Amino acid sequence: MTNQNILKNDLPITKFDDDNLDRQKFAIQMRKIIKNYNKKDCLTLGIMGSWGSGKTSFINMVLDQNKDNILTEKDFKVMRFNPWNFSKQQDLYHQFFEQLKDILISNENDEGKRKHIKNIIDKYWEKIRYNGTLSLSCYGISYSKPLGEKTLETQKNEINKTLSYIGYKLIIIIDDIDRLTDDEVQQIFILVKSLADFPNIIYILPFDRNIILNSMGNMQKDYGGEFLDKIIQLQIDLPKIPTSKVRNIFEKDLEDIIKNEKIDLNSEDRDFWSTLSFLSNIREVNRYINNILFYLPLMKDEVNILDYILLTGLQLFENKIYHEIKNNKTFFTRSLIKKPDIGTLPKYQEHFKNIIDKKETLSEKQLIEILKILFPQLENFDINGDMTNQVPTWNSKLRICSYKMFDKYFELTLNENEMSNIYFEMIIQSEDYDFIKNEILKNDIDGKSEDFLEKLRDNASKIDSKNIKLFLRLLYDIGDNLNVETGTIIFSKNTLLLQNIGVLSKLLNNKELYDAMDYAIKNAEDCLYLLVDALSIHDKNNQRYRFKNQKSGAKKELTNEQLDKLQKQACIKIKQWANNGKLFKVYRTIEVIYNWYFWDNEEYNKFIEKTLENDGELIKLIKIFINISKDDNEVNYDFNFSIMEKICPIQKIYNRINNIIPKIEDKNEQKICRSFIEKYNLNYH
Repeated sequence: MTNQNILKNDLPITKFDDDNLDRQKFAIQMRKIIKNYNKKDCLTLGIMGSWGSGKTSFINMVLDQNKDNILTEKDFKVMRFNPWNFSKQQDLYHQFFEQLKDILISNENDEGKRKHIKNIIDKYWEKIRYNGTLSLSCYGISYSKPLGEKTLETQKNEINKTLSYIGYKLIIIIDDIDRLTDDEVQQIFILVKSLADFPNIIYILPFDRNIILNSMGNMQKDYGGEFLDKIIQLQIDLPKIPTSKVRNIFEKDLEDIIKNEKIDLNSEDRDFWSTLSFLSNIREVNRYINNILFYLPLMKDEVNILDYILLTGLQLFENKIYHEIKNNKTFFTRSLIKKPDIGTLPKYQEHFKNIIDKKETLSEKQLIEILKILFPQLENFDINGDMTNQVPTWNSKLRICSYKMFDKYFELTLNENEMSNIYFEMIIQSEDYDFIKNEILKNDIDGKSEDFLEKLRDNASKIDSKNIKLFLRLLYDIGDNLNVETGTIIFSKNTLLLQNIGVLSKLLNNKELYDAMDYAIKNAEDCLYLLVDALSIHDKNNQRYRFKNQKSGAKKELTNEQLDKLQKQACIKIKQWANNGKLFKVYRTIEVIYNWYFWDNEEYNKFIEKTLENDGELIKLIKIFINISKDDNEVNYDFNFSIMEKICPIQKIYNRINNIIPKIEDKNEQKICRSFIEKYNLNYH
């Protein structure tokens, strides 16, 4: 057994017999419910459970058609739909109906019927696409008025009639609903309840009930359990995994590692595992085991194994407490060797309480119990003892409570802004777009995305070739939202993003790169700058527009024709955002409109003319050219006139600002406008 072949992934089980959570009886009961449902009416089942509780694994057990003859492949077909692949309502609906059409056609042998299925679903989708949208009401879901109800309903009846005679049940699993945005959650329930509640279809929707109720409440406060009852006929609460079962799985995996590393533990050592209180689901077990698996071989001869395992648990699940330990060496190892005197004791007690108050997962009792295992000195808060004579034993056993040994436990510890290699490997090996996106954004909040981007740049070749486009699309999707200003002035996260995009782009052929960028532009919802900047770099490589007379040694990765198409799509998106007010909220708007000026000068000029007519929009325009500096805590505004005069009628802007200053009520905006006039006069008069 090697470290490599016991690395724990976070993938769900796929077979009934792979279950190790004692859920087989529960799965069999659900198989029977599905088997015995002999009505043609659409049925919707909800599988309720928190993240990491094994909902997808449970569904895979239920639908394992190799297990017995309950759900035979002849009588039950399965379709898995992943809504997180699609960010727009029409994309989501279109892909659903395309997938539904494909599976129905693939299970029909008669060519005439295959054509009929294709025809009626295509027509139904066209009605939905061109006639309007659907909307939720508080107590059910209904068609909104723009939809031309009769025509759409007639087309839907054609599908109902056809699916009434297909001779099998189609089970459709829509997973990860609780990871979607509020709007996307609404789209899924519209789909299930109104758009695609066809005969002989059984929907299985796994989600965290509390998250979905909260999402519905964000859309309309009256939504609640009654709302879900109208959509889901049977809500099944997934049995909670007993803590003892989770711990048993952890202990078994840990035993394998201990055995593999040839570490000897006595029965007393093993009793210590019963104190572990971090773990509540299998996902956490896998995370814990992977970290032990990675670091233990490096540390096993340098530290006390049990202390290190326990400290690793704090690092993962009580990270603030972990760093408090790291930063309070003297307090935890020396201050309480003897019971403090009556004058010092209250200060130590207060300090300890301040540390404990930073807990996030464990109860106070659980945390103190663990800390007393690691640092027996803490017992002197309650007893009048002297542990000086135990120090040699602590030293010989390599205990963390030893002042001499303490630092060893942190020699391989990551800095707060670093991501572990094993965690990084888990991310780049994943094919789950939503999981990767959420993890990177979460690590950005924790200040770790810069380290992730550096690792990604240096290890891009390790990404499976079929996932290169996924990561490229991901960077375009989230790039503007990353905290790019936390890097140095010269080398920010934005630089890292562009480096990563460059490295990943080189791993794709011409068509793959074009398709990835085309998809990213068309589906951009929150980010735009990074896409525009990347297209600008391709302009430079191809010596186009403002780079026409500049030599470039870079290889042309896209043809001019492809760039024209991509930039046309980008300009459509920029124009849309200009019309709906999002453009001035874009990260680095100045660079977005600077490129717009070159790519579609006619539409750009219309935008500028319209902006000059509105006082508020005009102020937003000059704000994007601001350079802020501070002098003795006073904020000063300067302006990038060199860019502004190239792409804006600067004299007109000056005249307009001069005229509207007396009408501006916001003091900060008034200061900006007065600064603009002052700086303009210095530069041009």
